[in-house]
Amino acid sequence: MVNKVIKELLTLVYKSDLSKVDKKKYSKVIMLAFRRFQMETGVSLEDDPELMKKMLASYEKKKEIMKSRDKAAWKKLLQEEEGELETMIIGDLKEEENAQLEEIRAKIVKGV
Repeated sequence: MVNKVIKELLTLVYKSDLSKVDKKKYSKVIMLAFRRFQMETGVSLEDDPELMKKMLASYEKKKEIMKSRDKAAWKKLLQEEEGELETMIIGDLKEEENAQLEEIRAKIVKGV
């Protein structure tokens, strides 16, 4: 199932009127995102139907946003997804570990 989603996302990117450079960049992002998600979370999308439904819904939203070229909607969706992923990934950490993780993230964002 994931392979189908990746193929559809890549098809959407390659059929778009993005530059060749952007097409290559977004293709790599798509491939790496799925791999990284599975590696970091240990979750197989094929084995979690609810998660797969969320991923497919996100995919559909991304298709519509790419068609409309709404940069604000794209940014908002990515921020929402980042929040959901952070919740999934760090949700099981102890409070102290979450504080340490947040401190590290803040430093990275600031460039320290």
